[in-house]
Amino acid sequence: MYKYYFTAIFLLCRLLVSGQDTTIVPDKVLHVPTLGKAIDMALEHSPLLKVKDVEKAIKIYQLKSTRKEWLDYIGMEGYWKYGTIDNVTIQEIDNSMVPTTYTGINTRFATGVYIKMSFFSFLDHRNKVLQAQEAIDKSNYEREIAQDEIRKLVIQQYNEYLLAKKILLIKTKSKIAIEIQLQKAEQDYENGNINIYELTKVMESSNKLMGEYQKAVTGFRVAYLMLMDLIGELDKVNLNN
Repeated sequence: MYKYYFTAIFLLCRLLVSGQDTTIVPDKVLHVPTLGKAIDMALEHSPLLKVKDVEKAIKIYQLKSTRKEWLDYIGMEGYWKYGTIDNVTIQEIDNSMVPTTYTGINTRFATGVYIKMSFFSFLDHRNKVLQAQEAIDKSNYEREIAQDEIRKLVIQQYNEYLLAKKILLIKTKSKIAIEIQLQKAEQDYENGNINIYELTKVMESSNKLMGEYQKAVTGFRVAYLMLMDLIGELDKVNLNN
């Protein structure tokens, strides 16, 4: 009977000392980058930052349009006329001014440029330009805030992943240990060394640990998938496994 205890302890010690995890796949295989790289990837992938960039581009175009609004106050006008025109000339004949009228066909035209802008309109236009510039500055600050939030989110999720990995490692070792205990208890029961009550207690402990192990597996999977989605690498994950 004692040889089973020594065998179990020996195997368990080897597993714990070796520190090898037979369940968790290495990060390199899971395509999990370092924390710094993960932050860079998340910032590059973030749809929120892309929206912020589009909003800034729109505000830049609005600023350009605002700066050109003064052109609306500048215009050009003119007229053109072609046809029969009566002309009157005055001639001096015998010290008398004699008007002479004659009809001719010719073309007349004129052009001119005008500016119609009040002083208050000028000041208001300047304010509009300043407001449009401030809107761009605000957009820059909003993007910086969004970047900080994304960094915090990646750091938090990355540590959630590491924690879930450690928990799974612990539960995996506990699972291996209880499996050895259960196997030994079944052998002891068959040999008559323990009764059914003692075997049932070991089986209950085994079922409880197996439930905790499955929760750890699920927690690790969720943390891993959320991290990969955050950095834009979810398409590289086989979701069926």
